[in-house]
Amino acid sequence: MGSKHIIVIIWILILVASTVGLAWTQWLSGDRDASTTGWYNQSIYKNMDPSFTREHMRGRLMSAATSNPGFGGAFLSKRQTVLNIFIAHDENDPGQWEKDRQALEELLDPNSGLELNVIKGGYTITQLSEWYDRMNSEGIWDQDGVHMIDLDEGINRLYIGVLSDWEVEGVYTFLEGLGIPREAAAVEAVEPAKPAARR
Repeated sequence: MGSKHIIVIIWILILVASTVGLAWTQWLSGDRDASTTGWYNQSIYKNMDPSFTREHMRGRLMSAATSNPGFGGAFLSKRQTVLNIFIAHDENDPGQWEKDRQALEELLDPNSGLELNVIKGGYTITQLSEWYDRMNSEGIWDQDGVHMIDLDEGINRLYIGVLSDWEVEGVYTFLEGLGIPREAAAVEAVEPAKPAARR
């Protein structure tokens, strides 16, 4: 091979190396063409683990919801892909619930893998907490058949489990005597939880 051919090949190699080096420098500096790479159009969640993105978005939505005076509780779907949030409906300001719903939905990133379902609640978590503490301190456990009490965010109600249908009405009467609305509680006859078997 002649010396001229060698010189030409060397110049070609230098040119190729310079081109590759320039492209690499531009890529590292973030000088990328959004129209060809789609870099600026990608969600921040695109390359993240789906369970992490749902958890991140759930935390963001819950933070906003719990700061709302009308927050009435929240629960996840069985597959943990839908976050259900209760916002109490204010009869004195009917339009406020819709504003609250829209504000929460605007926070949701559709690429996070989480869906949002805002439900009209009857009571705020503050009301339910006050009633729960009241019935607990005023003798709910002394009522016939009561073996379970809960502030159930999944139904936006207080929940009381009794041994049989015979005790249901008596518990409702007790709650009403404490100033707790009948509609704010669900009293049901359910079997007591069985203790875990020893191994």
